[in-house]
This record gives sequence, C-alpha cells and structure tokens, in this order.
Amino acid sequence: MFFLLTWVLLQTGRESLPKGEPVLINGFLAENEWADAWAQTYGPLQIRAKLCGPYLLLAVWEPGVVHTGLDLYMAEDPAKPRKFHVSSALCEAHLMPDGSWSEKWENNRGWVANKIGLFQLDGARQTSQPEAFEFQFDRSLFAGTQIYLAVHLKRPETEWPGDRSQTDQWFVLQLPANPQD
Repeated sequence: MFFLLTWVLLQTGRESLPKGEPVLINGFLAENEWADAWAQTYGPLQIRAKLCGPYLLLAVWEPGVVHTGLDLYMAEDPAKPRKFHVSSALCEAHLMPDGSWSEKWENNRGWVANKIGLFQLDGARQTSQPEAFEFQFDRSLFAGTQIYLAVHLKRPETEWPGDRSQTDQWFVLQLPANPQD
C-alpha cells in the first residue's frame, strides 16, 4: 500500500505546471490567488505551484498552523539539492561534498519569499503571522524540466517527506521544456 501511495503521489506531481496570474508574495492567501495553480495535499501540507511569465510561483502551508520558518529543498538532481531558507531572513545554501551547507544569508539572487516580520508591541517581541510561505523563482535558476522538492516547516516542525534522505518521495514539479511556454 505504501509503495502504491508513493507512486500515486509522484505521478500526480509530474503534471506540467499551469500558467497563471501573478501573486503578491506576502504570505497571505488572497481569495482565488492560487486558484489557477497546480495543487496537492501531502499529509498536512498544502502545496501550490504555477508559472507566470519567467517565474515559478510556489506556496507552502499547513492549514491552521502558524510556522515561523521554512527550509525548502529544491533540486534538479536530488543528490545535489539547494536549500532556500525563510524566517526573519532569507538564505540560500548548497549541499557541500562533506554534507554541510554553504549558507549565504541575504544573498538571494533570482528568488524572493515572504519573510517573517519581527516587531515590538507594548515592549514584547512579536512575529507576523503569515498563512503561508510564498516564493517567486526566476525560471533561469532551473535548467531542467523536473524539480524535486522537500519541505521542512519550522516552529512547530512539519516535514515532507519525514526522512528527507528518501529522495524518491520528494515532490516532483514538471516544467515545460521551453521556458517561454
């Protein structure tokens, strides 16, 4: 049964992403903003993705839960993932041969995401309460037609797949062969 479920999830994730309208990358899911997107539910996670001009737009959230960080692992080759981190700062990291990550804070080129806002209110430190993590990636960051994804939502913790080393269980987004499509 597990293998059948994994096969169904992977096959579903291989649909070519639709073209859609732009979104405001602010972490708040406006009505119908993602209605024209590829949509999947994986355990408690909701994933939306679509193409808009030269961009890949992506949203990740867990309904009813406010998370204060996310590591999004993306790869054309699952053995060489990149980590896109969002919290109160943005970070892009590449997996090094020794298994460590080459983190470069606030060095994001070709992508943006909604950060978690920090502010003081009545002397208490508080955070913004976004519904989702929304991303805009320049499609030139990905040369191939398949992008593998794994998600780690933080504080509280939610991961898919539960064991990130099981790359055969990562989400698969299918891009058109021609970036102009």
